[in-house]
Amino acid sequence: MPKRGGKFVLSSAEEAQLQQLIRAQGTPQGLAQRARVVQLAAQGMGVRAIGGRVGMHYNQVAKWRRRYLRRGIGALQDEPRSGRKGNLSTELLRQIVDQATRPPQGRVRWTCRAMVREFGVSKATVQRVWSQNEIKPHLTRVFKLSSDPNFEVKFWDVIGLYLKSSRASSGALL
Repeated sequence: MPKRGGKFVLSSAEEAQLQQLIRAQGTPQGLAQRARVVQLAAQGMGVRAIGGRVGMHYNQVAKWRRRYLRRGIGALQDEPRSGRKGNLSTELLRQIVDQATRPPQGRVRWTCRAMVREFGVSKATVQRVWSQNEIKPHLTRVFKLSSDPNFEVKFWDVIGLYLKSSRASSGALL
C-alpha cells in the first residue's frame, strides 16, 4: 500500500510553468503527463486516483511526485540514459579514418566492403565512422601529374633548374 504523500502547495509561477507544459503543443507527451501528475498531487489527490486519471501506475505517480518535491520542475525531464558502450577502440577508429583518406594499394578509392574486409568491423560501423567524420571516398578526386615512372626524378631536376636560375638572377642584382 503506497504511503500518502499529503498535499503540497505550488507557487503561482510553478503552477504557470506546469500549465504551460501541459498545454504546449511541442511538449513531449511523457513530460506533459508528469506535469499533470504534479498538478493533481498539489490539489490533494492520492497517487492511485492520479494514476487512474492520467493512465500511469501509482508507483510511477509517487516517483514523479517525489522527484518534483526534491528537485523542482527540471526533475520532470527524462534523465540521460547510459546506453550501450562503444566496443571499438579509439585506435581502430583512428586507423579507419586515416586509411579512408588514402586510397588502398592498387585501387583508386576505398569501398565500404573493402574497409569491412580490411578492419573486420561491420558495414554499419564503417558507414557511421565515415558519416561522423564527413568522409566521402566516392567523392574523392585524384589528380595525377604524370604516369611516367621517372616523373619524380624529372620533376626535381626541373625544380632544381628554376632554383639555380633564380639564385643566379638574384646574385646579378646584388
